[in-house]
Amino acid sequence: MFHRIVWAMDPIAEDVPLQRKLIDTLGAVTRGRAVEVQPVHVIPTDPTLLNLGYGEEWRQRVFDQSQEWLKWTHAPTLLPVHFLDSPYTGVTAQVDTLLDYAREQGCDLIAVGTHARRGLDRVLLGSFSETLLFRSPIPVLTVNPGTRALHAVREIVFPCDFTPESRVYFEQVLADASTWHVPVTLLHKLGATLTSPWAFSAPGMAPFPVDPNFERDNFERLREDAQRKADTMCALARDRGIEARSVIDDSASSVEDAILSYTRSADGALIAMASHVGSWGSMFLGSFTKKIVRTADCPVLAVHIPAGTGAQRAA
Repeated sequence: MFHRIVWAMDPIAEDVPLQRKLIDTLGAVTRGRAVEVQPVHVIPTDPTLLNLGYGEEWRQRVFDQSQEWLKWTHAPTLLPVHFLDSPYTGVTAQVDTLLDYAREQGCDLIAVGTHARRGLDRVLLGSFSETLLFRSPIPVLTVNPGTRALHAVREIVFPCDFTPESRVYFEQVLADASTWHVPVTLLHKLGATLTSPWAFSAPGMAPFPVDPNFERDNFERLREDAQRKADTMCALARDRGIEARSVIDDSASSVEDAILSYTRSADGALIAMASHVGSWGSMFLGSFTKKIVRTADCPVLAVHIPAGTGAQRAA
């Protein structure tokens, strides 16, 4: 569970409602627990930017605004805002400055808002959260402008593909659920199945008929196998006193849409996702992650699980 959180603060952001949502989310995940929340703002110290006004006056403006935001926060142990000087202007360099600090301080969670920006602001600020998400070995908690206010975590939604790595992360999900005293919903999206009575053996060759009974039987086998694996993981949760259920989505929708569709009707949900996991790993680094993080109507907790972690532990 989390003991020290870095809040990647952007006090000059014009999207105040987004910042309030992030503050509410921090309050929800820390409620009733002695968790230190360290607000951090990265300031580039490149001489060119200093000449453009990013000097002491800018620092004071950021500090004054951050003090106003801290008044909204209900985190039990909130530390004073800390400024990090980054000698480079690039987003990647600023993200790495934040990550270096988070590691040095022993932080186990980074919270950040994803901004709905356009033009130059989108390039300079909006990409910070996505760069952080892709580079951070530390779990990242995100909210976006469309995220509903979260005053208490009531359910953890865990998208799962049943790989060894996902089972490793499931252990962490159960620990979080136990701390928050909330149920876990294990969500699995079945792979696409044939919908046409004709199949093609190779490009340019004539189609041949597909036995609908074979297709149906194969689909049922996939569903039964997924349900069996889900039942095993849910039983593990119940053995630890955690309420758990599974949802096997067999619709024609994408994995992203299946997740987003479920959470729209889930009150107080938080999506817990593992990256670099099985067939979802490559998608997670591209449009898959971006769509979930940018459009989910609930907070997203993303954790990087190195490939092969599950197999190593099993050995």
